Amino acid sequence: MKTLLLLVELACIVVTSVISASLYLKGEYNLSSCLILTSLVSLSLWVKTHGLLEDKKITGDTDAQKVH
Repeated sequence: MKTLLLLVELACIVVTSVISASLYLKGEYNLSSCLILTSLVSLSLWVKTHGLLEDKKITGDTDAQKVH
């Protein structure tokens, strides 16, 4: 269920970007720039919320120590 929620959130961000691109092609530059800004902020918050940039501590990896 958690994975489904992650994918739905990411899909909403992608859809916002696609809508922004189509508005840009139609000449709606102001609305397009607002949507691009919104999608960038949303993506940044999504990455920060789900901890995708954090260093993961590896535990229990004693095999590498035994080789040396």
